[in-house]
Amino acid sequence: MFFDSKWNIYIDIEIDEPYDEIRKFPTHIIGSDDQRDNYFLSHGWTVIRFSEFQVIRYPLLCVKEIHELVKKLSLNELSLVYLPNENITDSNFLQKRWSFEDANYMSQNNVRQNY
Repeated sequence: MFFDSKWNIYIDIEIDEPYDEIRKFPTHIIGSDDQRDNYFLSHGWTVIRFSEFQVIRYPLLCVKEIHELVKKLSLNELSLVYLPNENITDSNFLQKRWSFEDANYMSQNNVRQNY
C-alpha cells in the first residue's frame, strides 16, 4: 500500500500469482479480484496490479510504474484500476491477465519455479 495524505493519494498495490504454491490451484484469474478492487475503489483508493513475474524479474520497472501513477494522481487525473502498460521500454515486462485455463497451464508446467 501507498498513501500520501498531502495529495490525498491512496494506492493498493497488488502482486498476483497465477496459482497457489500448495494446491497448485489457479488464482487471480480474470474477474476473480473484481470484488476486492471494487472495495478499494469505493473507498477512494486506486488499485495497481503487478504479476509476481513482473515484481521478481523487473522490480525497478514496477517502482517506475508506481512513480508514474503517483505523478498522475497528484495532478488529479482520474485513475481507477491501473494496469502497467504505458511507456514500457522492455516488452517482456508486459503481461496480460490470465484466464483459469492459462493459470491451470502455468500450474501444470510449474512456471513459478522458472522466474
